Amino acid sequence: MRKPSVCCRTECRRHHSQHLNTRIKELRQAGLLNQGSDGYVVTSSGADLLKRISDISALASKWSNNQAKKKNWFRRRCGASPKKKVQV
Repeated sequence: MRKPSVCCRTECRRHHSQHLNTRIKELRQAGLLNQGSDGYVVTSSGADLLKRISDISALASKWSNNQAKKKNWFRRRCGASPKKKVQV
């Protein structure tokens, strides 16, 4: 596989930088991020949002594991998948 040309890599970096700057601007406007002396810092609202996202992620993981257990129980009990296709 060929390496991208220097021009292409420079263009990709420029687009990445523009995208990152846009996202930082949006986060600052939303009050989720501030610029501090050592770089960007998460505001209290941003920290609250991160906590809530983490809680949702944990809930989704528990739910997913529960669904897998139900599917495995059904397979053990009935010897088939709950979505087994019937041939006509």
